[in-house]
Amino acid sequence: VAEEELLKADSKGDTQEAELLILDEFAVLCRDLYSFYPMLIRYVDNNRSRWLKEPDVDSNELFRMVADIFILWCKSHNFKREEQNFVVQNEINNLSFLTGESKTKMSK
Repeated sequence: VAEEELLKADSKGDTQEAELLILDEFAVLCRDLYSFYPMLIRYVDNNRSRWLKEPDVDSNELFRMVADIFILWCKSHNFKREEQNFVVQNEINNLSFLTGESKTKMSK
């Protein structure tokens, strides 16, 4: 019985460590996406008309990969929570990414 309790306690510690590691990875992923997507949006805006006239494999692959990220983002409760924390901590206005206005801590 004592061994069982010890094994349960060990597995709880391992599980908690794994959960904390996953949450840290979500935080890094969220930060990286918020750093990268404003550049990506501007890049797509600058090249959209050319890609519509002359579609290529690279642009289609880019759109597929971005769509995959957004689909995973929408399905993940952990990522949504981490995104909300990140947005609040950094006073981010998500509309500013689309309109080009940058009055957030990240732009300083």
